[in-house]
Amino acid sequence: MLRLASVAFFACASLPAVKKPVLPTDLYRIQNVTAIDVAADGSKAAYSVRSIHDEAYRTNLWLIDLTRADAKPIALTPGNRRDAMPKLSPDAKWLAFTRRDAGKEAKPQIWLMPVSVPGEARALTTLSNGVAEFIWHPSGKSLIATSNIPISKIEGAPPFGMERPSRAWNDIPATTKADADGPLSEVRAWLDKNSADDDPTLITRLNFQDEEALRREMAIASVFRIDTDSGHATPLTKSFEPHLSIRVSPDGERLLYTTVPAGDLHPDRYGSLTFTRNILVEKKLDNSNRRVVIAGNEQVFSPRYSADGNFIYAGTRSAEDRYGAQIRLARVDRSGTRLDSKWPGSVNAIEPLPGGGALISGGWAGGAPLLRETFTGSPELIVHGPVGVGELAYGGNRIVYSLISAANPNELYVREANGQTRQLTTLNSEWLADRELSVPEERWITRPDGTRVEYWIMRPTGPRVGEKIPWILDMHGGRPRCGARVSSRCGTSSN
Repeated sequence: MLRLASVAFFACASLPAVKKPVLPTDLYRIQNVTAIDVAADGSKAAYSVRSIHDEAYRTNLWLIDLTRADAKPIALTPGNRRDAMPKLSPDAKWLAFTRRDAGKEAKPQIWLMPVSVPGEARALTTLSNGVAEFIWHPSGKSLIATSNIPISKIEGAPPFGMERPSRAWNDIPATTKADADGPLSEVRAWLDKNSADDDPTLITRLNFQDEEALRREMAIASVFRIDTDSGHATPLTKSFEPHLSIRVSPDGERLLYTTVPAGDLHPDRYGSLTFTRNILVEKKLDNSNRRVVIAGNEQVFSPRYSADGNFIYAGTRSAEDRYGAQIRLARVDRSGTRLDSKWPGSVNAIEPLPGGGALISGGWAGGAPLLRETFTGSPELIVHGPVGVGELAYGGNRIVYSLISAANPNELYVREANGQTRQLTTLNSEWLADRELSVPEERWITRPDGTRVEYWIMRPTGPRVGEKIPWILDMHGGRPRCGARVSSRCGTSSN
């Protein structure tokens, strides 16, 4: 009897484990890489991971050694944190990042922590309007950051009109008495005082709607130099020109940024359907030698310097068709000569390479491939297929990127100089191991005019022989992305 029982036990143990379907609550398990930075020598990578806990988002920072194949990620900022923009110092000994404490009124500030030796993170900045973005100065002794300063806190008057009937900038002196029963100037001072406390909320601009609330007073992205020892913030700009997507040249002397064209047109109107242009500008950190790098009837995104400073890269798109035109890669040399990539897909991420080339990723044919663009021929496909490359960083001949697929919504990978690739994280792999996934099936349909259109079917999971199943039609895409079999739906299906 004992022998028979043993045989029965091993027979049951050999049966494959029954997988469970993906449940709606599994969506709370999905973790995504939101930013990556690789040390200049390629020795390590810092990255941020967004997750959901108690129906609220957290963003935590991690570090991983790229020189060892058996290295495991190290949690740098665990717990209930909202940490973002991880950036390693030029010598890879320090990590700077932004942290936003809980609360709607909390402003992101820069924090600094050692990564070469054990140590705690410390707050570096206390800017009253928080930090919008930042980058290390090549010297490693300071950071160049932007903070959104309300217009009322900037000296002088903007070159564009206020666009409030019968009002002008600074038309009510600060010394004016606030009196609801006084003359017009005092009534306006009284109303301005109340609106400053949001009682009532005063709408004074065309572009007043935000995702979660009404936009307040217009603010200008202004540049500061942050000393990494003292945290002292020195203003580098005091104008009404916004400085967006900032970059510092490798020699530490020049600032690259996008902004709206100079003139008397209100900045809100550049975000309207009629005006969507911006320009790419370079100048010295002391605001001298300002020159326009890219201008025209187009939008400019994500500017970058090459490692030697000889080239400037940026994504560009026609302003006339911002909902249909692809974002294309442009490269401009020091003489101003511009070359545009021949890649027909859209560009979402740019990483300059030595020698004048660049890594790019973006939507194309239902995926988001990773390519090497050299501007001497057709781009070389590095990662392609029914997958999507999301975040991207390069250093020391190593490429680190996040990858999205139908089987896994997000994991981090490294590609070595010899082409070998390995997975660095198990953000979603473990909980997906016992889930039954629906894999998209590729199909094509030919329209009456001969145009072939690609589509995919995701069948319900589990045996459904002889059972009638309702189907849901999901139409998604358009010219910029041409549909997407790659998404964070992670093998779920509607049934």
